[in-house]
Amino acid sequence: MHPASIYQMDGTDSVCAHIRLHPFAMLAVNASASPIIAMVPLVLNSEEDCLIGHVSRRNPLASLKEQDLAATAVFQGPHAYISPSWYPSKDIDGRAVPTWNYIAAEVRGVLRIERDVEELNPYLNSLSQQMEDGRENPWRLSDAPEDYLARLRRGIVGLSLRITEMNGVKKLSQDDTQDDFNGVVRGLMSETDPAAHAVADEMLKMGIY
Repeated sequence: MHPASIYQMDGTDSVCAHIRLHPFAMLAVNASASPIIAMVPLVLNSEEDCLIGHVSRRNPLASLKEQDLAATAVFQGPHAYISPSWYPSKDIDGRAVPTWNYIAAEVRGVLRIERDVEELNPYLNSLSQQMEDGRENPWRLSDAPEDYLARLRRGIVGLSLRITEMNGVKKLSQDDTQDDFNGVVRGLMSETDPAAHAVADEMLKMGIY
């Protein structure tokens, strides 16, 4: 995460909100042989202060024999390249270089792997409930036949990351002058990439100018 304090998210609630909005994480595990990295959706379990998810038994994470491994999950939000040509100040003194605006959260913790198929329903329920809530016809685990679910459970393992540290970054040109900030917003909105528009929207939401 970015070391500059001006870019730090404002407290744990902001980090948790970001994770709920962007649950698809890059999970890096410090295994004894070599680090393992996997892309996996993870959801917050606030009551137990952990992140939970599941992966296929074919995933390299499922082959880990060790428990309580140090792991880090990174939740990437919108991000975009920032061209120095968007800064009005560049035309005055030329002091402008490319950069990248982004939002991300990082969670560090201790990973445990659940292989008991009888204990996997909470791992499945948590993800589906978070992603289905608010939909017109939300899908629930109970909608699927039990024999079908039993077969699927045999093909996955549960992941539980007990949280020891969490922080987040919003690097959105908030240290720029108002003219340069507005120039970046205009530049992002002129791009064809929807991600650039998303970054511009996040900049405007801050309401700093």
